Amino acid sequence: TNNGYRSEGRTFSHLYDANGDLIYDNKTQSNFAINGTTAYWMTNILRDAVRYGTGYEASLGSAMPVAGKTGTSGDSKDRWFSGFTPYYTASVWTGYDAPENIVVVGRGNPASKIWKKVMELVHADLPYLDFPETANSYQPPVPGIVLMEYNVICMDDTGAILSQEGGAGRVGQSLTFSAPEIDGYVVSGDAEASLTIGENPEKNAVVFRYTSATPPPEPSPTPGDGPGEGQQQPDATETDDSGAPPDWLPEISPAPSPDTTAPPSDDVPYYTPGPEESASPSPSPSPPGQPAETETMPPAL
Repeated sequence: TNNGYRSEGRTFSHLYDANGDLIYDNKTQSNFAINGTTAYWMTNILRDAVRYGTGYEASLGSAMPVAGKTGTSGDSKDRWFSGFTPYYTASVWTGYDAPENIVVVGRGNPASKIWKKVMELVHADLPYLDFPETANSYQPPVPGIVLMEYNVICMDDTGAILSQEGGAGRVGQSLTFSAPEIDGYVVSGDAEASLTIGENPEKNAVVFRYTSATPPPEPSPTPGDGPGEGQQQPDATETDDSGAPPDWLPEISPAPSPDTTAPPSDDVPYYTPGPEESASPSPSPSPPGQPAETETMPPAL
């Protein structure tokens, strides 16, 4: 990342006194390590390991480029991720003091996940910076090897493209890709896919399907429908401005009026009071100590 120069580690950069005056500047010490062109291509190889390989869980997306490599011991009791950005380099190891198998919930490398969580905070306020490219980084194709382009496409469940990234490889080369993380979405299909590059560039594509991590809102009730589950029951006496009952109330037929013209029954005498009897006042209650007046029923007809 530094065009082949290795920077020595340091624990502090400056020292100031109580008045804020600089008393010591701990400058970075750099030494030549490898050729700048070699460093450029090694960085690109390690970037692909994060974009398309086992280090995908350490990716910072479009916020900052990341290059690095995962590591796993033969018995899966140790897991590593060593990576770098244009700003910082860090390595994470996960394991136990007494070696035991590492149980991972789901899939992936726990070291890559920890590396990402820390680096997201470290780079939160840093401007985007790409890895440097040397002036003589171009390498002519090897004779007899044909390179073809390919695309890695991420789509949601409606068919809209969320992200797309391309690359190139030789015909017959087999590549394995891992679905990148996209904010607000989760992978709805396979999280890994393989591609063997062919001579037709239109067929050299890998598609990952995503669905929104936020559930869609519940539909609003249709006007006129009865109250469903979870809805507030309206007042049974509620009416509109016209005085009519609400539409959701079922239609209720009025109770039948008693039929006073029914023919007489054999058990109950049928009697209709005359006008004079109907107009006569009800008897007043008797004074205390006197027997109550009894009403004489007219004879049955």
